[in-house]
Amino acid sequence: MTKRETDDFEIDVECPRCHHQAKTRVGWIRTHTQMECLNCGDIIDIESKNFRSHEQR
Repeated sequence: MTKRETDDFEIDVECPRCHHQAKTRVGWIRTHTQMECLNCGDIIDIESKNFRSHEQR
């Protein structure tokens, strides 16, 4: 499967503060480093090594 084919997959991104989960496309995650939690407004660092290693599992 190519990178382009996986860009439309959705994964849950969990806020470390409030644990709210938001479905987010893999392609969007690849091009951004942060996102705002829609529940509490906290900034989620999706560029962190912890997040990236979880994404690759």
